[in-house]
Amino acid sequence: AISNSPEVQLVLFGASSTPRPPTNTPTNTPTNTPGLTPTPSPTVDFTVQPTFTASPTINPFVPRGQIEVTPRPTGLYLPNQVNNAVSTAVVMIERDQHAEAVPLMVAEQARAGMVFNPYPYYLEAIAQLGQGQSDAAQFALDNARRRMDTQDGVSETDARRYRPLINSALARVWLHQAQEAAAIRSTARVIELTDAVIQLGEQSILIDPDFPDSYVHMAAAHRQRGEYDSAIAIIERGQQQQALMASMKLINAKGWTVLEQGRAQAAAGDAEAARA
Repeated sequence: AISNSPEVQLVLFGASSTPRPPTNTPTNTPTNTPGLTPTPSPTVDFTVQPTFTASPTINPFVPRGQIEVTPRPTGLYLPNQVNNAVSTAVVMIERDQHAEAVPLMVAEQARAGMVFNPYPYYLEAIAQLGQGQSDAAQFALDNARRRMDTQDGVSETDARRYRPLINSALARVWLHQAQEAAAIRSTARVIELTDAVIQLGEQSILIDPDFPDSYVHMAAAHRQRGEYDSAIAIIERGQQQQALMASMKLINAKGWTVLEQGRAQAAAGDAEAARA
């Protein structure tokens, strides 16, 4: 779900003006996979929302009587005004109706014609990822990135504004793939993917240092590698921006990072005790 969640249950927040809806079916254009240098682009002006990585286990350090809740995904970013198809897709994703949201957003892309609208691509990718279809999610984002790169139906200025939105979805895809790689103990693949996420975040920060998801996703990449101090440093770097000092998304990301670090330290202590 989205509206009441920090991570995969997406929350709607306002942003810049909405481009006119699409009508042209996107072309299959593969994107550079992790390891390449992602292209920077400016950010849509979005507000903040909760955290990224989920931690299902109970935190051993939480005081008695407190309940620990698994964090949910970062919020959805949408313009102040959305058309019916986009708003319907958001509701579907909130209700975990990802399979229904995908064709709706594909049709919305085809409807736009020569006018590029990033939101149907963004939402299709989120819905595909909600079904565990990371390759299909990346394919949708590849098409969006190609159109921005070639200014297909979008001005250079608007392409820059939209880039961080598309980058944020791509970072989610790569983080999802990194988790899958970690599950099969493919350390090299984890490093490759998380390096790409960090690089992508740095590119987005150059465009808009006030975009919170750049810091959140970079921190998540460091957490995936067990680099908790680096994750906290990235979040604190974001909090130095005046616009992000009170960002709940960064506050929550830092909180979950500290909790995960505590779990890791406790597990290391237990292992040490077991060896003694």
